[in-house]
Amino acid sequence: MPIPYNKPPLTPEQQADLLLSRGLRGISKADLVKKLESVSYYRLRGYTYPYQDASNSMFFANADWDHIWRDYLMDSRLRSILFESIGHIEIAFRTQLELAMSAGYSSRWYEKDSFFFNKMRHTRDLSELSSDWARSDEDFKRHYEEKYAAAFRFRKFDFFYLLSNTVFNFGVAERGFLHF
Repeated sequence: MPIPYNKPPLTPEQQADLLLSRGLRGISKADLVKKLESVSYYRLRGYTYPYQDASNSMFFANADWDHIWRDYLMDSRLRSILFESIGHIEIAFRTQLELAMSAGYSSRWYEKDSFFFNKMRHTRDLSELSSDWARSDEDFKRHYEEKYAAAFRFRKFDFFYLLSNTVFNFGVAERGFLHF
C-alpha cells in the first residue's frame, strides 16, 4: 500500500545543504544555492542519480558538480535541437497535408466531413480552428481579412490560408490525419 507523501518543502539553501551533506563536491554552497534558484532542484535531481550510490544517496568519491552541470547543459542543448527539428517536421507535415489534400480534392477539403471518420470530432476541430483564428493577431491574418473582407461576410475564416500559416493547431492536424 502506498504511503502518503508528507515531506516538507525545502528552501534552496536546505536543498544545497542536503546535496552537500551527501558528498557533492566542486561547488560552494552559495553557488549551488544560486543554481537551485534558477534551475529547480527537482529538474537537476535526475542528473545527480548516475553519480550517487542508490542504496544511500551518497555521491561517489569521483563525482563532481561539473559532471552534473555538464550533463544538464548537454541535455538542454539536445532538447533545443530536438524541438527545433520537431518544428521543421511539423511545418513540412502541414505543408504536405495542405498540398496533397488541396491538389487532390479542393482548397476547402477540410470542410468535407466525409474525409473524417468521427463527424462530431470534425465539428469540434473546426470550432477549435475557428478559435485559433480568432485569437491570432498575426500580420498575415489582418492582411487576409482586409484583402478578402467580402468573403468574410459569408465565411468567418478560410482554413486553406490558415493551414499554410502558423495559426494552425498541430493537434487538430494530427487528429485529422489519423482519421483518413
